Amino acid sequence: MRPLSQFPPLVRTLGTLTIAVMGTLAFYKTGLPLPFLFGPMLACLIAALLGAPLRGTGQIAVGARTILGVAVGASITPDLVALLPKMMMSLALIPIYILCIGLVGVPFFRRVCGFDPVTSYYAAMPGGLQDMVIFGSEAGVLSNMVLDWLWPLSMLTLIGGVLGALAARNLQVLLSYLVVVAVGTLLAGIALGSEAGLSAALYYLVHSTLVSGGLFLLADLIARQRGDMASELLSAPALKQPLMLGALFFAGAISI
Repeated sequence: MRPLSQFPPLVRTLGTLTIAVMGTLAFYKTGLPLPFLFGPMLACLIAALLGAPLRGTGQIAVGARTILGVAVGASITPDLVALLPKMMMSLALIPIYILCIGLVGVPFFRRVCGFDPVTSYYAAMPGGLQDMVIFGSEAGVLSNMVLDWLWPLSMLTLIGGVLGALAARNLQVLLSYLVVVAVGTLLAGIALGSEAGLSAALYYLVHSTLVSGGLFLLADLIARQRGDMASELLSAPALKQPLMLGALFFAGAISI
């Protein structure tokens, strides 16, 4: 039997589109949110993990992204521009937010997942998924998701992060699970569906991102002073600066 990767490109592309359509229909028929976004993403992810030879649509995808870009740009109206002065504080936080995401995400994907620098950068940087979720929520598409899905999801995320941290045998892996705990906390704040909950989540977003980035930097300093043991949670030679590094790490860990 011929390996799947040796199928003609057109066959692989049509197969990928078929899988995406099946995912869309599955999400649509079951009433899950944003079926045209989440359905193809999940279906193609499962297919890729199973070894399916997926293939994109080349220039068609480029054209589709161009159309989406024009559609987004057309939403910038004089009324929106007039609101910009009232949004200056939020706009000023955007570059800080992106910087914080990079400080945490890129080292995570590099050191924990083992990705190359380019892949780590693109995996960490914010994309269009968040925008689609926000726009869908404003349009009423995700109103039921907040009540029916987000709260249980936040609890599962918290439990998974805590159990992972307890079972970790490597300092940087442990910190990665603490980031998962932080994500669960953020989801819990958003799941409350109130202005106070969202405000708390936004504050915690900046706080946890900065603290997580600092902890990863501290973990790297600690690993360099532990010789061959590096980040492994095993007995190793004494640190050169145990009190300072220990106090900083303790303060960051309890504030996450």
